[in-house]
Amino acid sequence: MPAITVINVHNQVLLLKRADNRLWCYPGGQAQKGERSYETALRELTEECGFHLNDSAMSFVGTYPGMLEGQTVDIAVFQVDLPTRPTVKLSSEHVDYAWVTTKQALETLALAGPLTRSLLERKGKH
Repeated sequence: MPAITVINVHNQVLLLKRADNRLWCYPGGQAQKGERSYETALRELTEECGFHLNDSAMSFVGTYPGMLEGQTVDIAVFQVDLPTRPTVKLSSEHVDYAWVTTKQALETLALAGPLTRSLLERKGKH
């Protein structure tokens, strides 16, 4: 199951700009064989951002149906609330990153699913 993670620091979230299509997205990606969704999320955070978190730092938000390679799949969504911004070390999959307000994320994300949209809207009210 693919997984994405919404990283929140003082009501700002981390977006990554993909190298292949230049779209903004959350850290995340496809699960490897036998991998649980939280393991996918942790691995992708390490690979894409250079973050080394443990699973106790993450909260499972839920799943929503999305498209991957022309097929409908469930996408797991996790949230991480951090007290300070960690140093971002981008992989070759991404060309840029930005810490944006929840409102900016809603306006910027090309593929915001209903669950992540709802999460951002709730965060923006706090």
